[in-house]
Amino acid sequence: MIKKAAIGLVVIIVLYVGGSYFFGSEESKIRDIIEDATRAVNNESVGDLFSDVALEFQDASGIKYLPARYIMTNFFNQTDNVNLRVEIASVNINGKESTAELNLILSGSKGGNSYHILGEPDNPTIIVLRLKKGITGWKIHRTENIKPSREFISGKSN
Repeated sequence: MIKKAAIGLVVIIVLYVGGSYFFGSEESKIRDIIEDATRAVNNESVGDLFSDVALEFQDASGIKYLPARYIMTNFFNQTDNVNLRVEIASVNINGKESTAELNLILSGSKGGNSYHILGEPDNPTIIVLRLKKGITGWKIHRTENIKPSREFISGKSN
């Protein structure tokens, strides 16, 4: 009896999670991508971070997928205690294209010094993600407004 109840509970959970993934709202799918990317940065996992980035990715300054992946790999290798905090300000969907606006603060340490790399506690950076929906789901195609904080550029730590 307990075995059947446990199996039933597992089936219900799998159906719920699977149903949410395949049949959830488009906005919830995009929010999940952002949450997954945030978790990947905090875990310093380049593979997980780029799992929802399109191979055709290009940021506003012209950096494409492979160079962006290389930059993030080096960033994770050179930075300790990476901490990304993200607030999703808005998600706008227009057919197969979407824009998400994020308020974020990225901090970390290097050589014993702590830095706010993007944004600052009283002034988060506003990042724009542009996503497109293809046959495999939503993918990030473009990022805009990624500029290091004044603190990080000047080299003055907390």
